[in-house]
Amino acid sequence: MAFIVPIGGGAIGPAIINKLLALGGGRSADIVILPTAAGKDLVASGRRYGDLFVREGAGHVRVLEVADRTGADDPENVTAVRGADIIFFGGGDQTRITAALGGSRMEAVLRTRLAGGPVVLAGTSAGAAVMGEVMPAAGTGWGAVLRGERGSAAVLDEAREPLVLADGLGFLPGVALDQHFLARGRFGRLLYTISKFRRQSFIGLGIDESTALVVHYPSLVGEVRGDGAVLLFRASRDGYDNLPEMGGGGTPLASFGLTVDVLAPGCALDVARGLPLAPSEAAREVAAAVSAEAAQVEE
Repeated sequence: MAFIVPIGGGAIGPAIINKLLALGGGRSADIVILPTAAGKDLVASGRRYGDLFVREGAGHVRVLEVADRTGADDPENVTAVRGADIIFFGGGDQTRITAALGGSRMEAVLRTRLAGGPVVLAGTSAGAAVMGEVMPAAGTGWGAVLRGERGSAAVLDEAREPLVLADGLGFLPGVALDQHFLARGRFGRLLYTISKFRRQSFIGLGIDESTALVVHYPSLVGEVRGDGAVLLFRASRDGYDNLPEMGGGGTPLASFGLTVDVLAPGCALDVARGLPLAPSEAAREVAAAVSAEAAQVEE
């Protein structure tokens, strides 16, 4: 049984860590930390995230200092990922993760693990952003609405920095995922992104700090856990937008046919269909997804 758990950054409380441990087999779980997004601070970052698990009684935590493609193809690192129960991506710059892992042997093993299970693939902040197929990699919410995507011109006003979009690793297909969402005012980043990808029926997920979306794989039904909210963005395929006219500045975003749902802890989400589920439905849907996979395994 596999789970994908993006966390919105900020403080990660014991409740979220203990949920990961419960999904991954308990305190005896084999845990691998990938601090790739931290750049030069790999050791300190890896130790910091590893300590979150150690404080909750985990006894088998290993940090893999994977900084680039060489590290992601290293046989010893790949073997560690192949055998881990919980694989955790830390925060920093999400493009460091995609540059190192995209097309690597380690990425291939991660996809195999998700398909076959059991495994828990989790990440916080930058480590959450890469779970989606598309990710905002830079820029502010204000800048995305006023200026759209960044062109070649230099950015003179950080508060109105245009958006930069990049490919994620795509473990959650058809999803654009952003993090630190409410805390850093990133609403406009997903408004622009789902407007751009409306024809492909993408959904946007904005996960706030100290909040996790625990997604069962492959059903892609997820529960909201933690202290904050997950925002679900959708855009109608035939809605209007003026993205071609924005041109990096001068014309603010216009976009019609957008909906936003706010999911508090206890709510759930059918990621594949882009449908929010109230708490009264959530437990039933999640249990049904887990039971269905368990039945397939028994067969």
